[in-house]
Amino acid sequence: MFHFVDYVTVNMVCFLMLIGNSILFGRRYLDMPLEEIPQEGFGFAAPGFILTLLGGDMVLHWPLHSSVPTSGNANIIIGWPSLIFGVLFLFSGLAIVLCRGKAALALKPLARCAFFGGLMLVAIAGGILITSAGSPPPTESQVIRMIFGPVTWAIVYISSGIVAILSPWALSTQRKVLRSVVLVALFLAGGLLAVSTVGTLISHIQLFGAFPA
Repeated sequence: MFHFVDYVTVNMVCFLMLIGNSILFGRRYLDMPLEEIPQEGFGFAAPGFILTLLGGDMVLHWPLHSSVPTSGNANIIIGWPSLIFGVLFLFSGLAIVLCRGKAALALKPLARCAFFGGLMLVAIAGGILITSAGSPPPTESQVIRMIFGPVTWAIVYISSGIVAILSPWALSTQRKVLRSVVLVALFLAGGLLAVSTVGTLISHIQLFGAFPA
C-alpha cells in the first residue's frame, strides 16, 4: 500500500469535507424526514469510505520503513481517528440514504458511538501537548512552527472531540444553545484544519521534491 506521508493530507481533506457537510446538515436538514433528503447521505459516505480505507491501512501497516524519518505515534494520532470516524461517517451516510423518519433519530445510535470517539480525541489532544507531537521540523520558520505546532493540533482535536461528545444530546434535543455550541466547535475545528491542511500540502510538496525520481 501507500506510505503514510503520501496520503495524510488526503485524510485531512476528507475531514474538512465531513466538517463542512456536518455544518450544512446540522443547520438545514437535521430535523427533516430522511425521505426528503436521501442524497445528502453521499456527502458523508464518500469521505467516510476514503477515511476507512486509508485509516485502516495506516493502523495495520505502521510503523513505516526505518528509512522514513518519522515516529510511529501518527498511527494513534491520525490512523485511529481516521478509521473510527471513517466507519461512523460511512454508516451515517448509509443511514441517511436507506433509513426513514427524522434524521436526528436515525443518526442517534451512531452518535452514541461517536461520544466515545470524542473522548479518544480529547485524550489524543492531551498526548499531543505532552509529547509535542506534530511539531514542524527545526528547519521551518518560527512563524510556521507557531501556526502549525502542537497547540494548533490540540485545539483541532479538542474542538472535534467536543462535537463528538455532545452529538448524542445535540441530536436528541432541539435546544438552540447546545446545537450552537456544536456548530461553533465545528467552525473552530474546520477553520484551523483548513489552514493546517494548506500548510501540510505545501510542506509535503516541498518534501517530495527532495526525493529522487
